[in-house]
Amino acid sequence: MRPLLCGAQRAVLLLLLLLLPRRYRVVHGFSSPALCSRPSSAYIHIPFCKQRCFYCDFPIKVLGHGLASPSVQQTISKYVEALKTEMDITETRSNEEPKLLETVYVGGGTPSVLDPEHLEQILSRIDKKFGISKDAEISIEMDPGTFDKQKAASFKKLGFTRVSMGVQSFNERSLKACGRGHSVQEVYDGISSLRAAGFHDISMDLISGLPGETEKCFTHSLQSAVDLSPTHLSVYDLIIEDHTAFGRWFDPSSNVNKSPMKLPSLPGENLAGDFYTLSHDFLTSRGYEHYEISNYAKLDSSHPIDDDDVGIVSPFHSRHNTMYWDRRPFYGFGMGATSFTGGVRLARPRNLEAYLDWVANGIDPKQLTGWEEEDGSDSTWDTLVETFMVGLRTRRGVMDSCLRRDFGDTLVDEALKRLQPHVRNGLVEITGKGRIRLTAPRGFLYSNTVLVSLFK
Repeated sequence: MRPLLCGAQRAVLLLLLLLLPRRYRVVHGFSSPALCSRPSSAYIHIPFCKQRCFYCDFPIKVLGHGLASPSVQQTISKYVEALKTEMDITETRSNEEPKLLETVYVGGGTPSVLDPEHLEQILSRIDKKFGISKDAEISIEMDPGTFDKQKAASFKKLGFTRVSMGVQSFNERSLKACGRGHSVQEVYDGISSLRAAGFHDISMDLISGLPGETEKCFTHSLQSAVDLSPTHLSVYDLIIEDHTAFGRWFDPSSNVNKSPMKLPSLPGENLAGDFYTLSHDFLTSRGYEHYEISNYAKLDSSHPIDDDDVGIVSPFHSRHNTMYWDRRPFYGFGMGATSFTGGVRLARPRNLEAYLDWVANGIDPKQLTGWEEEDGSDSTWDTLVETFMVGLRTRRGVMDSCLRRDFGDTLVDEALKRLQPHVRNGLVEITGKGRIRLTAPRGFLYSNTVLVSLFK
């Protein structure tokens, strides 16, 4: 299961959700060719998990540990069939130039609980429907303890090129404190299995701010991760969400701890900020590029890439996530998944039974591709703000010239006026070539403060 967003990211996401409703609308008067073109990326959601982590509010279906039971396998098979049906129904415009998928991301949930046969059906169907480029990045999320060497080898044979592993911590107490279903040893075993299978591009997820975590404990997790030399690391700050176990047990504002397991208290907000700075300093000093608010990619001295005024960049950026940050269109399939096609975002039902009914009762094909505009409109200013929201997440930021091309001088000048206080206090920088970006790590850490100023 993916960890929650860091504090800065979550604030940005909440603002975005306020700006755009669950069923997003076409921005009338702003419908760029890029947004309305055929997507070259697809996200596929696999909602199944053995158990729900204490911090998790993602759309999942808990299966327990009896994965081999006939009833569980029947549930998984029904879901896979629904995914295939949704892919089949999704229309592509016949007058568009064919565009192969450049990234495919299988997330969850815990996709690695599926048998290779089910994943083969999913990949085969999406390749048949849309086509997958020979050079595509095909990623899968995997949890320690849900696969062995044989399964890893089967996944590699299916065509997966990149693995994102949910590690979260290298401390046994921390893993138990957040309800993870694996041990530290299973992390090492998992990495060994992936390397034996031929996987080179391996990302790890870590969470900071877990109950009872200290700087020493968190530094140990960072060092343990770096010792395994992953090509990519995602480091998230724990956020306490309503409707989760942690949400019932902890009140960060009052430091109340109602956990029935007598868990240690959460670190304070100041320490959470220290963890963020520690991650930046530790990882960048050990050869990782801090290229997005929560993401680090390993620099490769044998293949240095000098990206204009950004500097030396890593070849191991997540290509799929970069697509989101570039605000490009993408397909989405499965329970709780969101698609962004034809300038429209569409979120699927977050409950398994509701999703299966939604597919079984017939989906309007045009609904999946955003061809039909809805009543109401969002302003061009709102779209500009969203562009800043996603673009400023990355070290590349946004280009002044591109903004002026898409939105005009008047709106861009107003946005820059609102950002000027943050330029003066060192949270935002504008390069000589017109690149507008957050500074790292301070600007990244306070990105919510920066973006709120655009809403005033």
